Amino acid sequence: MRTFKQILQESTDEWFMTKKKVYTIQGRISNKTERYKNKLEGNSYDMSDPQYADDEWVILKGTVGELWPNTLAKTCRTYGVTPEDFVEGEWIDLTTQKEYAFTNWAKMNTEHIDLPTMHNTMHGNPGSYLVCTLEDKEKKNPWIIHEDVFPNTYYTRNEEI
Repeated sequence: MRTFKQILQESTDEWFMTKKKVYTIQGRISNKTERYKNKLEGNSYDMSDPQYADDEWVILKGTVGELWPNTLAKTCRTYGVTPEDFVEGEWIDLTTQKEYAFTNWAKMNTEHIDLPTMHNTMHGNPGSYLVCTLEDKEKKNPWIIHEDVFPNTYYTRNEEI
């Protein structure tokens, strides 16, 4: 399997500008002992792992039911909620805030890739999207958005921003 750097250097697909849409997902405070799997990426999360010990974490449930952890602080910033809005053990609705709907670069991925991140490895399939911040002109720090999620959460190449 080629490295992400090789894929990026050899890619002929053009990056396009996109922006995060305003959409609603759900979240709940993690109980620190749970384990779950992101059905889209195939990643398993164990919230008792020491890497999650220093922060309070929220489990987010995305637009197609995928699960992933996010810090409580980042969740509150991105979705305009406070820690007090969360009720232990219950899912609450979270809607992206326009001021956090940043413009980004995106491109469709054409092969299977594994992208190491701070907490795990993201897995991309042909048809998934690579997304980078607009400031990342070298496109060195992308993340992967699954092909079923991208059109729900970002503007596609054919949509007007």
